[in-house]
Amino acid sequence: MKYIMCSVILLIDQMSKYQIRAHMSYGESIPLIGDVIRVTYIKNTGGAFGLLSENAPMLKVITIVLLAALIVVYGVIRKRLGKFEQYSLLMILSGGVGNLIDRLISGFVTDFIDVWKWPVFNIADISITVGCFLLLVHVIRGGNGRKTEYER
Repeated sequence: MKYIMCSVILLIDQMSKYQIRAHMSYGESIPLIGDVIRVTYIKNTGGAFGLLSENAPMLKVITIVLLAALIVVYGVIRKRLGKFEQYSLLMILSGGVGNLIDRLISGFVTDFIDVWKWPVFNIADISITVGCFLLLVHVIRGGNGRKTEYER
């Protein structure tokens, strides 16, 4: 089930970005709910919030190294993790891979979800953010990385 979730996240992310690139002009913005929620086609050459946009090649290398490290760590420790932690890490990984695909193929990440005054983002960004948030909540609530009786 975990790997199906990863595949679905990647598929929705890549299909939505493809649709935006195929049917919108760069910079075009379509209101969905007034000025609060819009679909706006942006090319992000940087990382989160456009960081490192002036050094895109370095960002690609950093992304590849971090994702490779996450894959190795996940592979080594996954049997000691509960399902909640595994799903959280896989959401982060799925989003990271989705954005890396864009960087490697296009040289930029396609962003299009424009909510009020927040930076424009995409499905992969949502996956990364939700995965990080869930993991953080789990740790704050005392998650210790051990499987419970329920998860064994």
